[in-house]
Amino acid sequence: MLNPRSFLACLFITSFGALWIALIGEPLYIPDSYEQLLLAECLSTGGSSGINCVQIHPFFRPPFMAFLVWIFSFILPSIIAIGMVAWSASAVFIGTVWSWHAKEPLVAAAVFLCLLTAPLTLQIFGLADARILVLPMTFGAALLLKGEDIQLKKSALAGALLGLAALVRPEAQAAALLFAGAELLRSRKSALVLLACAAVPIALWLVILSVEADQLVLGPRWWEGYLLSTFEFIPRRWTLQLFGMGLFSPEARIIASSFPTAAQGASFNFGSGLQWLFNVCTKAIPIWVLVIGFIGGIRRILSKETRHTMMLLAAFACPNLIAAFLPQAQAPIFPHANLLPFFLVLLFLFAAEITFWCQKIPSVPAARALPFILIGTSGLLSTAPEAPIGIDRDPAGQAAVQWLKKNTTARQSIISSYENAPLIYLSRRKWQQYPAPWEKKRFKKAHYVVLSSLDAFWIAPDSNLRAPVAYFGGEEQWVAIFSLKKSAYKK
Repeated sequence: MLNPRSFLACLFITSFGALWIALIGEPLYIPDSYEQLLLAECLSTGGSSGINCVQIHPFFRPPFMAFLVWIFSFILPSIIAIGMVAWSASAVFIGTVWSWHAKEPLVAAAVFLCLLTAPLTLQIFGLADARILVLPMTFGAALLLKGEDIQLKKSALAGALLGLAALVRPEAQAAALLFAGAELLRSRKSALVLLACAAVPIALWLVILSVEADQLVLGPRWWEGYLLSTFEFIPRRWTLQLFGMGLFSPEARIIASSFPTAAQGASFNFGSGLQWLFNVCTKAIPIWVLVIGFIGGIRRILSKETRHTMMLLAAFACPNLIAAFLPQAQAPIFPHANLLPFFLVLLFLFAAEITFWCQKIPSVPAARALPFILIGTSGLLSTAPEAPIGIDRDPAGQAAVQWLKKNTTARQSIISSYENAPLIYLSRRKWQQYPAPWEKKRFKKAHYVVLSSLDAFWIAPDSNLRAPVAYFGGEEQWVAIFSLKKSAYKK
């Protein structure tokens, strides 16, 4: 039976969870969200649910998020399950942030208020995406390593968390190296234990990838290097369409692996990456908040007492910051999604620094209230960057989903691009990746083609399609459905 203190703790956590979900609102689905749903169903059903899993490489993307969605989907529809996983991860992350300043209640409350009221955090915590799941894992590892007391058990647990995080997002592999580097400031033995425990799940995953690829695979984004190398042969937008960022079109990956530039992999452009980073930061967070956050970070680095703590925060934020210099991380669909840890650390430092300054004021009641007033003001005066509406939320896309549900059967296959796959997923029909120009025979094995305003460049080579059987939207945003029956396809 629960004692009164435990009961109150459970009541508080439940109430906070309900408030948090109410503040976040409906989950924000992005293409990666549906990618995780596709992976979850292919891992669990092998395609029996209607999705063509033959075209999906189940372990190219880190599988842990899809595995959790699959577990939740036993009691919830998978489209809701992914939102629940993201909500739970964001709540756990907030809990770890509170624990970070457990000995400083005023600072903890200020940081908590900042993360709870900042429009940017409310938007990004509502993402139904794997990036959210990484946050409590990597920050939890930092929390275990925080402090002067060195315990190898905590180092091992931190390494295990980082290893699991790498099975959610591949950039977490860099986090393991950065955390080990920060640990070298305290103990070489602790750093080695951390690396060893992080390496176990990562190595197992790479072995599986190597067996599936029938060759040695040294990185989880092995095929993505091939994709990036095709940009000089094929327009970037078309390449992304063909590859689906590496998840789909195994045939295209095999062809790309024979290109002479395939070994080059990804390339960094520091100048353009820095400019992109500055533009995204200033749009996402007010300048004065950024400046105060950077001042707080510099002050902590210069102080011997807080240097290790700041190194842990940097290890938490830097993997995504480094990855942001890759071309594919700068996609315009949701630019700040790849910078979540970096933005969260800046907000974290801003709130802590404001509280630090206010504590220097002579002890008066107003001094304790001032940081909360400033943080609340920053939340009211800030606005999150406008998140683009996906095709699945657009009225034209929603009308197309209803048409497909009403006029097609579960056994029928529907061809669309990777970007339009959410429409086919939501209609619970069998999806096929849009074929490359040299794969036109695949049209004969499908029943319908779905095109949208995202695919305008595909229309010219497919001019032999007759008039659409259904059309929704206007000039800017539209969805067209074509029948592939013999009577509807020109010879």
